[in-house]
Amino acid sequence: EKKEGEEKKEGEEKKEGEEKKEDAQANGEEKDKPKSEEAKPEDDEKKEEEKASEDEDDEEDEPMEEVEQQPPKVELTAEEKNRWFRKSSYSDLTPIVFASSFANFTVATKEEGFDDVKYEWSKKTKCSEYIKEWMLNKKLTTRVEDLTPGTEFNAAWMPWQTQLAKWKMKQQEWKDAQARKAQLKVEKRAKKEAARKEAERKAAEEAERKEAEKKEAEKKEAEKKDGENAEAEKKEADDGEKKDEEKKDGEDAEKNAAADKEDKPDESMEPKSEEVSKSEEAPKGKDEEMKGEEEKKAEE
Repeated sequence: EKKEGEEKKEGEEKKEGEEKKEDAQANGEEKDKPKSEEAKPEDDEKKEEEKASEDEDDEEDEPMEEVEQQPPKVELTAEEKNRWFRKSSYSDLTPIVFASSFANFTVATKEEGFDDVKYEWSKKTKCSEYIKEWMLNKKLTTRVEDLTPGTEFNAAWMPWQTQLAKWKMKQQEWKDAQARKAQLKVEKRAKKEAARKEAERKAAEEAERKEAEKKEAEKKEAEKKDGENAEAEKKEADDGEKKDEEKKDGEDAEKNAAADKEDKPDESMEPKSEEVSKSEEAPKGKDEEMKGEEEKKAEE
């Protein structure tokens, strides 16, 4: 409709332009040249627009090339070929309504008020067998909502409940006993570990104490040896001093004796006897000193 309206407008404009041109040529009156000059560009623009619209119409009128596409071929599987009824993703009945009513499903009969019942795919006997088999399979897998236990079931149900309660009680007692045994094992293992750690700690403390006592004894022994060495050195020094003093005293005595001898030339014999007695007493004093030192060492 739009295209037809545009074509009509374009035709009317063309006619009006041609009529105006014819009138102007017939009358031969062109009053204002500037106006005619202004009208020329407008006519040119109209002509260009008409050409463009004609080109568009020609393009639209060109027939489109049809692409030949072959539809996909559908192939049925063996299971689909053996299937007689289409499976829908939506059910006509809710699960509860279906479970409570599917046991009453039957094949349509004339007794229900139908004028005529036709079996197009299978005969009546096969349809009845199919319905029966389908109901039996559904009874194996469908929950029965309106099932009520009978007297025999109730009579056997109560003893079963009491026996089951006894079994559960025994099972719980066995579980508790096993749990207690496991707990006792854990506690025993923990006590053994604690005793081992305590023994290790005491052994370490005893070893440290023995090591400290050993070090203390070694220290005392070293101090004792140092003391003994100092005393021995002191005694040796004292003995050396005594010997030096005795030697000095002997030399002094000899000097005095020589001086006395020079003073008393007549009594030459007496000093000799005194010198002999002094020389005899000197070794005796040295022997006594050596014996005293040996006794002291033995006592120490």
